[in-house]
Amino acid sequence: MTSEEKKIPYRKVHFIGVGGVGMSGLALILLERGVEVSGSDEAVSDYTTRLQARGADLHFRHAAENVPTEADLIVYSSAVPLDNPEMETARQQGIRTVQRGIFLAELADYFPCVIAVAGSHGKTSTTAMIAHVLRRLGVKPAFLVGGDVPEWPANASAGAGQVLVTEVDESDGTQAYMNATYGVVVSVEDDHCWNVGGESELKSCFETFAMNAEFLLAWKSEEAENLFQNHGNLTFYSEADIPSDMKVGVPGDYNRINATLALGVIERLKLDRTAIMNALQSFPGVKRRFTKWLETPDKSTVIIEDYAHHPTELKAVMATLRREYPEHFLKIIFQPHRFERVRRYGEAFSTVLEDADHVTVVRPFAAWKQNPGDVAPENIAHGIKEIPADYWDAPIPQLASSLCEDHSATKSSGKTLFAVIGAGDVADVIPGLRDLLIESYLDKYLSALKKDYPDIETRRDKSWAQLTSLGIGSYKPLRIAPANDSELACVLKKACETGITPFILGCGTNLVGAEHAELRVVVELSNKNYSSRKETNSGLMVGAAVGLWELMKALIMKDKLPAEAAPLSWIPGSIGGAVRMNAGADGARIGDYVRAVHGIRANGERWSCKGDDIEWQY
Repeated sequence: MTSEEKKIPYRKVHFIGVGGVGMSGLALILLERGVEVSGSDEAVSDYTTRLQARGADLHFRHAAENVPTEADLIVYSSAVPLDNPEMETARQQGIRTVQRGIFLAELADYFPCVIAVAGSHGKTSTTAMIAHVLRRLGVKPAFLVGGDVPEWPANASAGAGQVLVTEVDESDGTQAYMNATYGVVVSVEDDHCWNVGGESELKSCFETFAMNAEFLLAWKSEEAENLFQNHGNLTFYSEADIPSDMKVGVPGDYNRINATLALGVIERLKLDRTAIMNALQSFPGVKRRFTKWLETPDKSTVIIEDYAHHPTELKAVMATLRREYPEHFLKIIFQPHRFERVRRYGEAFSTVLEDADHVTVVRPFAAWKQNPGDVAPENIAHGIKEIPADYWDAPIPQLASSLCEDHSATKSSGKTLFAVIGAGDVADVIPGLRDLLIESYLDKYLSALKKDYPDIETRRDKSWAQLTSLGIGSYKPLRIAPANDSELACVLKKACETGITPFILGCGTNLVGAEHAELRVVVELSNKNYSSRKETNSGLMVGAAVGLWELMKALIMKDKLPAEAAPLSWIPGSIGGAVRMNAGADGARIGDYVRAVHGIRANGERWSCKGDDIEWQY
C-alpha cells in the first residue's frame, strides 16, 4: 500500500440486487479488499456463483432477515423498489443505504488515479479496452466493466489499488457523482433521458461528470462542444486523430473511435505508445458486442450477436455487418429494449432495419416494467416496407426453428448471416439456432459421405454422457463407424474437405462431453477390424480400438513384455489413444514398446512409421 492509497473503511456491506453485472462487480472488488459481503437477488446467475466462490453470503429471495445486523452499509440496485423489505429493515435499523452508482463514486475516492468512461454508446467497450491494455502492460488496475471479457476470470477486480478503470452510468444520473482523474466521454445522445427528467437534465448530468474530472477527453461532436467547452483541461478527438496504423482486435469504425480514446488516456499515464498499440490489437472484445457464435468452415452460415439497442448503435453495427460479410444474405433478429425506446425510436428503428435483407422484430425486453398501453412494438416490423419483416411475440427459444425453416439465401452467394441484436433476452434464441444450423451443416457432410458409401454405419442414439466415463454432456453427436480402412479414409477426407473436425472416440475415458451441437463428427472404431489382434514374426499387430489395460495384462502374463511395462495396464483407454499421446505411468511409456504404427491422415492418405523413427512425446 502506498502513502496515497486509502484503506476502504467498510467492514461488512450488504447488496440488494447483487446479481447484476455492476452490483456483482462492486461486491467482488470489496471482497478482494477484505470486506465481508452479503447480498440478495431473485435468481442464481454466473455473477452470484462467482461471488459465492469468493466467500459472499447470498440469498435468493428478498426478505427482511437477509440484512445482517452488523452491516455498516447497504448498496442497492437502481431496479430495487423503495418498498423492498430489506430497504425497510435498513431504515428501521438505521443502516445507511446508497444507490449503486453513488457507491461506485465513493469507492473511487479510495484510488489515487481514477479513469471513468461515460457515453451513450461505447463506454463498456472503451472501459474494457483501457483495462485490457493496462493489464497487458503490467499496471494491474482495478476495474469495473459492464460486460464480460472472454479472457478475464471476472468483469471486475480490485487490482493493485493504484488505478481504477470504470464505466459510469447516465441511465440513473449517478455518473454526476464521480470525481475522476481522467474523464472520458465517448458519445452524448438522448438515450435514457426519460429516467433523469428529460434531455436537459441528461445533458446536465454529462456536463457535471465532465466538470468534475481533472482532465477530460471527449469525442468531438456538436453536443460535446456545447457541453464541455468550458472545461479547463479538455482534449477533443476526431476522425483526424485516429492513427493510420491503428489496429484493433474487434471490427467496426466505432471501435476505432473507442481505441483512439483509450490510447489518448493511457498515454497520459506515461506508458509506451507502441506497447499500447500492440496491446489494442489483442483486445478480445466484450461478450454480446459483435460476438461471433458460429461461422461454418465454408463461411456459408454465420451467427453474430450484438448489444445495440439505440438507432445510432444499430446503424453502426449493421454497417459493420455489411462490410465484414458483403456477400451474405443479412437476417436481423432485433429486440427493442424497454417500451420507452419503442415509443421514442420506433420509426428510426424501422428506417435503419430497411438495410437488412430480412427482419424479425422480437417483443420488447421490458426491463421490469409493463407496457404503458400506448406502445405498439409490432409497428417497428410493420414500418419496414422494402424487405420482408415479421413480428415475433411467442417464447424466444421457439423462434430458432422458424428461422431455420428457410435459411437458404436468396442471393447467388448462398451465404446467410444471422444477426441477433438487442440488450435483452433475445440472446435466448442463439443456442437453439446454432444447434439447428450446425446439424444442417453436418447433414451436408453426411450426404457427401453417403454418395461414396451409402451403407456406412451412422449413429445418433447416445449422448456424450452415455459415451464417456465421466458421464457429462447431453448432446447426441453424429457418430460414424467405418467398417474398414477405405471407409475410414473417406470419412476423414470428407471431413477435411468440409472443414469439420473428426474426433476419434476410443473408450471415452476422462472425456468431458458437450451440451450443445459441435462442428465435429465422432469416428468410432467399433468394427472388429479395429479391435483385432494378430501374431506376426516381429510381434503383435493390434487394432486401435483394443483396450490398453486388456492388452498389457495379456502380454505381460505371456511374458511378451517385461514386468516394467506393468504400470501401463493401469491406464483406462484404447491402444490407439495411448500411442497417440505416448501414455505412461510410473516410469513406463507405451512408445518404448511400439515397433511400428500404421495410420490414415486427415486427407485420407495412408502412412506407416517405425517406432524408432517417432519422436515420442506425451
